[in-house]
Amino acid sequence: MPFDDTNMGKLIRDQRERRYHIREEMIGKLSEDCKDMIHRLLEPNPAKRMNINQVYAMKWLRKHVARNSWKKIS
Repeated sequence: MPFDDTNMGKLIRDQRERRYHIREEMIGKLSEDCKDMIHRLLEPNPAKRMNINQVYAMKWLRKHVARNSWKKIS
């Protein structure tokens, strides 16, 4: 989980202020495309956050998920 849920007020502040981090041991293992996807998925503003079709179009996801395992959502 990217956020600590033991304190709801802090959790909401952390989400709004994008206070999250990728664990040190994962930094070198994740591609820039993957990090970009994580960053965009955690967008605090719902109007700016990716929708499901945008998620499916992400380069990292398309590279790592079999094409026949998903279909475009209408």
